[in-house]
Amino acid sequence: MPYQSFEESQRFSQIWLWMVIIGVSIVMIVQVPLDIIQQSGSEPMSTTNIVILVFSVVFVIGINVLFFAARLKTKIDNDGVYITFPPFFSKPKSFNWNEIKEAYVRKYKPLWEYGGWGIRIRWNRRAYNTSGNMGLQLIMKNGKKILIGTHKPDELDAFLKKAIFAKK
Repeated sequence: MPYQSFEESQRFSQIWLWMVIIGVSIVMIVQVPLDIIQQSGSEPMSTTNIVILVFSVVFVIGINVLFFAARLKTKIDNDGVYITFPPFFSKPKSFNWNEIKEAYVRKYKPLWEYGGWGIRIRWNRRAYNTSGNMGLQLIMKNGKKILIGTHKPDELDAFLKKAIFAKK
């Protein structure tokens, strides 16, 4: 019997992260030009200083765009679990049900278990998360463990129970 799919899209939403990104951005956009202007004095800016200034501004804008554009998208259907995490990767990573030994929602410690949020790789474990401490734990038949963060743990858990029941 076919069942509905579960879909979720999430982004980096930690206030402290955005404060750090914006704070560093302001410092770089204000301080780097001031340092270069002060260093140049009344002389025209050197090519090196212009390159440093342009690189700094482009770098800051790039980091801001990267974090703002990042979206972890999860889809679960009859065939398996699919994730994309543009702009890091847009081609879906797929985990087919015939490769999955176990799938369940669990609470985890992002800093302790994975070293933070984002795309985290540790030995035979991987995590894809943006914030929070709840995720879909996949244990593959080959022994690898994949954790996919979720902001909808109750809805995901109910869906998995319904999907697993429907498959039997």
